[in-house]
Amino acid sequence: MKNGLEILLGDTKGRIMRILLDGDSSIVDLTRKLKINQTAMRSHLDKLENDGFVTSYNRPSPVGRPKKYYVLTDAGYDLFPKRYEMLFDAMISAIIKNEGIESLKHYIKEIVSTITANKDIHNEDKEIMMNEVVGYLNDIGFYAEGSIDNKNHEITITRKNCILRQVAKKRPEIICHIFEKELINRYFGDGRFRIISGTGKENNHCVTKIKYS
Repeated sequence: MKNGLEILLGDTKGRIMRILLDGDSSIVDLTRKLKINQTAMRSHLDKLENDGFVTSYNRPSPVGRPKKYYVLTDAGYDLFPKRYEMLFDAMISAIIKNEGIESLKHYIKEIVSTITANKDIHNEDKEIMMNEVVGYLNDIGFYAEGSIDNKNHEITITRKNCILRQVAKKRPEIICHIFEKELINRYFGDGRFRIISGTGKENNHCVTKIKYS
């Protein structure tokens, strides 16, 4: 079965990325390891470089011209799977077990306050406010959208991608009803707004409705 990297990039590009994970390689090294010709290899590397997943540099050679070497970029490293959610879930379990749910709520509130510390919060214009929170949610990967219903005085925030999806499936009462609600309340908690529905689910999206005065 193919893994995520090969599915995303294709078999050969995925294998190139895995070789570069071990260290910088020249095109000669890569063609030897993958047993494909240099023309095809150069085409794959050009595509990976254009996409920002690898970069190249010249390394001096004892004989002849400098050799070009390829190395993963930060974006390239980020394509490899990370198990952040597993660690986060374990931390949640430890806090609940040792300190209780109220302590967890306190920690989550502090986390949200920290990650939004440099954001422009509480603007007089509700549309600017909505765009601020939607923009921030998108910055951290939620693929959010916002809409305003002036007739009913409601703002709707829709998140299409949950950045903590696996933990949220296991602990919706914590991720959906504490973390995400606290994140939105950080922006809309100035008295003019009140959350009238928590994190409801519509078409597998997360939806929060906010009433404004």
